[in-house]
Amino acid sequence: MVLTSLVLYSRVNLKANVWYDKYWRRRQLFLHSAHFFRRARNIYKLAIRRFRRSMVNATKMRPLKRTDMRELNTARIMAACEELNAPYDGFMEGLARADVALDRKTLAHLANWEPRTFKGLVSVSSGLNDALVCPPPEGVITRGML
Repeated sequence: MVLTSLVLYSRVNLKANVWYDKYWRRRQLFLHSAHFFRRARNIYKLAIRRFRRSMVNATKMRPLKRTDMRELNTARIMAACEELNAPYDGFMEGLARADVALDRKTLAHLANWEPRTFKGLVSVSSGLNDALVCPPPEGVITRGML
């Protein structure tokens, strides 16, 4: 964008003046619709229709995107756990017991791009689960034995 004068620069940067002038209002809309195809990019009437529709679609799709990403990350973690012969539920429970605070997105990234790190996390969680499942040593009396 070429700003040939200070007046034009101030018109672009001052939010109070943007909505008063028809040219600047349309210019702002065209900046938002620059990635649209064909006539919806350059014709104001079509651009405003398409822009409003895209905002409605973005609002509707936001929760769906969250659920889709959650399912995708879970599927990636499950696949990596299956490769290492570890059950997904046991893996997640073991991480929670070991106080490893990693979300699904981070775990999916580790499973995909850093398999050795993920293998270490699986060994930490399975080691903790095995320690909790194994019988107590001899000479120790627990509540379950009473």
